[in-house]
Amino acid sequence: MNDQTPIRLQSPIVDSKQGITSLAGISEDGTNITVLISNFEAEDSNYELIIDHIPFDSSYIVATYLIDDEHHLQIVDEFNSEEDQMKVQGALSQSSVQFIRITNSSVLPDEGPDPLEIPWFLKISLFDPLAKILGVLLMILFFG
Repeated sequence: MNDQTPIRLQSPIVDSKQGITSLAGISEDGTNITVLISNFEAEDSNYELIIDHIPFDSSYIVATYLIDDEHHLQIVDEFNSEEDQMKVQGALSQSSVQFIRITNSSVLPDEGPDPLEIPWFLKISLFDPLAKILGVLLMILFFG
């Protein structure tokens, strides 16, 4: 985000103690706007993002990427617009990050890889004590 959209945009002050934070930037040539919204501690909540004075003279693409338990930087919403003001409403679940790219170029950032599924046998809590014992034995072996 810093490399592609290094010029910071003015955004409302957000109380990070509530767990929700945001950051926005624009590219030096004015072709890309990036907004990053994260929720690490707050309960699931809805948001409304309004961006005024979009500097594009023609239509542009708005793509929303998501990082959570089921998505690893995958596009979950994409649409075209020509408005001077862009309004997006969405839901931000706990422990998730949304990356919104607004661009008048045809190139969007690549999606991340699909998240890996944890094998069923590793989900069995029966192995937890065994893993702890092995961890302690390795610590004793290395650190005496």
